[in-house]
Amino acid sequence: MLRLFVCATLALLFATSVTLSADKAAKKKKKGQAVAGTVKLVDTATGKLTVSVKKKKMVEDKELTVGDTVKVVSFNGAEKSELTGKAGLKNIKTGDKVRVQLDETGNVVSIQVNAPKKPKKNKTNK
Repeated sequence: MLRLFVCATLALLFATSVTLSADKAAKKKKKGQAVAGTVKLVDTATGKLTVSVKKKKMVEDKELTVGDTVKVVSFNGAEKSELTGKAGLKNIKTGDKVRVQLDETGNVVSIQVNAPKKPKKNKTNK
């Protein structure tokens, strides 16, 4: 009877650990990536945005297509404006600093233009 109880407990623990590891794998789905760089070219008619991105001491141009549902957030000092799609592209100029959020398939989700830098926290060593 004791042997049966121990075997059943081990089987239950094994099944639980397999289920938990599957949940962790599902949570680690590949999220979209972000591309940060300087705007090289904006074509509002076709919805194309070309961004110069630094990668390993090289500059690479990425051409991105902006759809009608893309959220464009523009910062001008403390002033913030939000537009969508091609209307938001009209606020982007050559030379602006942008951060483009992509989804898992590489489609543009949102664009931040001239976002203010976050202040660094001071770490004091005692």
